[in-house]
Amino acid sequence: MGGNGEVQANSHIKIRTTESAIGNNNVLGAFADSHDCYYWQDGYDQDKQSWQITKADGDASPIRYGDRVRITNISYTNQSLAADTKYDGYITTVENAGDSWILAPAGTVDASYRGFEDNGKHDPEEFSDGEDDGDDVPTWF
Repeated sequence: MGGNGEVQANSHIKIRTTESAIGNNNVLGAFADSHDCYYWQDGYDQDKQSWQITKADGDASPIRYGDRVRITNISYTNQSLAADTKYDGYITTVENAGDSWILAPAGTVDASYRGFEDNGKHDPEEFSDGEDDGDDVPTWF
């Protein structure tokens, strides 16, 4: 964990919000005191704030913006990030969840973002991390 550049399938990552109102509680974790995941200070619990990222289709190639991914918590065996079915708008972890997520650069997601063109094909030229024109490589920490 740590660094930037290509994110390989099965990498361990942390998920950090860019919302300034959160302050230092900006790293997503799955903690035992709540059904839902929430942000807390980095390093509070390394494993509960660490996630394994894989391509949803099982492909082992590097992960790019627009790829559909599964995100599994390191601390809880087979517990993947999933939409909470009890509380709309919240996320939780579910054992062997089938939920997948489309990876997008921070600051570019809005209600219309789908990550794919109308034909359903991924276009890496549509995505950028803001550091390098045409770069479709996620920046992570």
